[in-house]
Amino acid sequence: LTKSLKGGNRNFAEYELFRYEKNDFVEKQRVLKDGAFLVEFLPEENEDNMEYLYNIKKMAKDAGFRYYSKVSWSKGTFVSNTGRKSSNCEDVMIFSNGKPRELRLNQKRNLQIARENNLDVKGKSSYEVRDILEKHGLEIHYMSGTSKMLPTAFDYQPAKAKEKIHSAEKPVELLEDIIHCISKPYELLLDQFGGSGNLGTTGCVSYMFNKKGVIVIEKDEETYDKMKENILNNSNATVQEDKENTIEIEL
Repeated sequence: LTKSLKGGNRNFAEYELFRYEKNDFVEKQRVLKDGAFLVEFLPEENEDNMEYLYNIKKMAKDAGFRYYSKVSWSKGTFVSNTGRKSSNCEDVMIFSNGKPRELRLNQKRNLQIARENNLDVKGKSSYEVRDILEKHGLEIHYMSGTSKMLPTAFDYQPAKAKEKIHSAEKPVELLEDIIHCISKPYELLLDQFGGSGNLGTTGCVSYMFNKKGVIVIEKDEETYDKMKENILNNSNATVQEDKENTIEIEL
């Protein structure tokens, strides 16, 4: 969608472009656990991409995904002057593989259990109540959905252009927030468009509650080398790299 990514003599996408096909979503559905979440970063809708964005949702549905929610990523003070209106957002589109998994604490049920066991939980948050129940060996109840109510927007400033490793780079803080919303402890995450490698840096990995790890894929060799350097410079890691350009990072 090159028209959406050019403004005057500026090119906002210095990387290979592509269009999703249905088989892409079939593969995503195949590797995800039941109920797990798929997150897609998509541009704001315009005349150029309106039909394509609709088709993405249809392809995901046909592959077995359920539409969960869409949240804008508001890029702080950054403004892109392309197309018919100024823009500072991308859409974070979230799907679930079948019925959404149960990540949200069931505060009503957990409070009931606490009171039945004479535990003082007056004025406690849902997370504090959870910790009290866990301490006393009591069952903790969850509801279907993300671990917390999704915000009206994710508001995180992107890196300055001269500081970016990849022109579509996402800030670590944004990735942390999304990871917290969609995942459980000790899970394996997949980033099929590695880019800057920010998902593999300590800022994210340490936030992922001792995850099993992250699989980060990047096909462009120059970007891959920059990604590897970024991960090494921003993590307490030892690295093993094989001849097929696969990096194993041990924290």
